[in-house]
Amino acid sequence: MESRRSEAFAAEVYARRLAAAAAATGKAGLAGLVITPGYDLRYLIGSRAETFERLTALVLPASGSPTVVLPRLERASLKGSAVAELGLAVWDWVDGEDPYQLV
Repeated sequence: MESRRSEAFAAEVYARRLAAAAAATGKAGLAGLVITPGYDLRYLIGSRAETFERLTALVLPASGSPTVVLPRLERASLKGSAVAELGLAVWDWVDGEDPYQLV
């Protein structure tokens, strides 16, 4: 069965990357990381989401489950990423809501 994702890596690769990043975060004494679109987000979940003036981010706690926060209009930007296969929570928001409260 052919994968629907356009990225070259299996979901397990992204899962290992997320686990390593979370472990390094904890080892550094941080509660978590907020990763915005760019090469880091692509490396961790295979997302090519772009950022404009609205918050789009991966919230990666040192322990616990990662969450993607993005504008509802941008949910389609996750297509082709490993988000669904990894079972990551996706919290979307609309204009008038404060996305920083989600983070």
